[in-house]
Amino acid sequence: MHIDVAINCEIVADEVTIGLAEGCAVAARKLDIESSAPWRDSEMLVYVLCADCGRIDEVIAQVGARLAEFDALLARHKSAQAQLCSQPAVRQYLDIAGRVRSGEMTLTPAQNGQFRQIGQAVAADLQKIGELGAARKAAEAELAQGQALLARFTAERAERAGTSEVRIALAQGETGVRRCAVDPDGPPPYRQGAREIRLWLRGSEGERLGSVTSGSYSWSNVAAPEAAGAV
Repeated sequence: MHIDVAINCEIVADEVTIGLAEGCAVAARKLDIESSAPWRDSEMLVYVLCADCGRIDEVIAQVGARLAEFDALLARHKSAQAQLCSQPAVRQYLDIAGRVRSGEMTLTPAQNGQFRQIGQAVAADLQKIGELGAARKAAEAELAQGQALLARFTAERAERAGTSEVRIALAQGETGVRRCAVDPDGPPPYRQGAREIRLWLRGSEGERLGSVTSGSYSWSNVAAPEAAGAV
């Protein structure tokens, strides 16, 4: 939607471009205003409509917390394994076992007997190392599944959120900028009646992003805001 001049009115759209807006309350997902200012006793208000991602954010937070638990669990398993493997007898046994399996070493009957004795002495530790290894693999599998799930939910959130942005080229008086969450699965806000729209936009709904009295202002949900003359 393109409007050359808007004075003391309420505007709701998906995307709107306005040449001069004075004393208006304007709400859209994407707003581009060349010049803004109050008009008499009417505030100049700009609302950036953003998709409500509260529910999926909660799910992402829960998955992230679960992944942190698996990270901590893996760290504990690795530490316990390293501690057991650092014991001299265990380290000696594992070294010999590895060299025998690779064919690097062949044990004589006497050496084989000594090797078995070492194995019996560290049997409990070896069993624990095996249990920890199995637990690590299970935790790593869970972690991989959780990371894939997190990536999926993150992509879904980005798709749901889309792009919401505002650009005010020149503010010539106080212009309030707010962010307002809307349900992208529900009816669009502009389908409300005129009275409902006026009450909504003149009621200072949503979260305050800033207020600019002179200069330019820009904000986007996918980029860091840049503002000049904001107060």
